Order: sequence, then C-alpha cells, then structure tokens
Amino acid sequence: MENKITLPIGMSNFTEIRKNHYYYIDKTGLIENLLQNNLSKGTLITRPRRFGKTLLMTMFESFLKINKDKPFDTSLQEKYFKGTRILEDTEFCKKFMGQYPVIEISLKDVDGKTYDDAYKMFASTVSSVASKFKYLLDSNRLDEKEKGGISRISDIAFLREQENSDYLKNSLRILASALYREYGKY
Repeated sequence: MENKITLPIGMSNFTEIRKNHYYYIDKTGLIENLLQNNLSKGTLITRPRRFGKTLLMTMFESFLKINKDKPFDTSLQEKYFKGTRILEDTEFCKKFMGQYPVIEISLKDVDGKTYDDAYKMFASTVSSVASKFKYLLDSNRLDEKEKGGISRISDIAFLREQENSDYLKNSLRILASALYREYGKY
C-alpha cells in the first residue's frame, strides 16, 4: 500500500498541519518577501473566503514568535519549517525567526445581530488572545500597572461590560506595550 499524504481540509493552523504531516504547499517565501520588501508599518491582506488567510497568518506567527518558555530559541521553528524554502536563507532566519513577540488575532468569528452581541463576541476574542500572555504577570520587567492591564483584558467578564470599553479599545496597545517591555522588540 502506498503512502498518501492527507489533505488538511478545514484546517487553518500552520503548526498543526506541519506537526501532523498533512499536505502543505510551501508558501514560506512570502515571509521573506513581505518582511524584506515592505517598508510600510502595516499590511492588509485581502482575499476571498476560504482562500488561506488564516493559514498564512499562523505561518507568519509560527516563524516570527518568540518561544515564551525559551526566549530566542528557534528549535520549534526549525522543526515546523524543516524542508521549506525559508530555511535556505540562514541570514534571514537569524534576523527574524523566533525573534519577535507576536499578537495573533482573528476577527472571523466576531458577529452578532445586535451591537451588544458583536461587542461581547469581540470582547471574548480579545480576552482569549490576552489570556495567552498571562505569563507576563510573572515578569520582573513589567510594573504593577502593566500587569493590571493584562489581568483586566484577560478577564472576559470585565471586558464584556460596556463601562470597560476603554480597556477593550486599548487592549492591543496594552499587550504590545507589555511585550515590548518584556522583550525589547516590537
């Protein structure tokens, strides 16, 4: 019986696809292309539904993000990107791979028939993302105010209350600031 590679139907997480050896078309060259040729502060990637935007974003996250347990250790990236084009450029990998804090957020599930419903779904999404960074509460580099901000935006009940909307509006700034203080990079 011949070995067949399974298609990752409905999957959009890069590390899950690579970890389970699913069929994957190497698009890692996009990482280098975007990071070396784009001088803007942001990039908007628009494509139709089911076109692979989330997979692309998780690929970028997997490549760039700092390992919270072993900062600047790239062994996980080397494992997941083994056999891809991006690892051929060792200088580029030294500069970018596993070197940056990454906040990954998808708004694809934020929906609602009313403003209040959509607000609560957005608050849930932000709280879920912020919870991934609760390890910063143990940091020696952050002050109590910064730790309090992370605690608040991680608390779904707190964020869902309309009177706390300023925290929701500033949640990415709170996280980005704390990550910068922790790692010295943004």
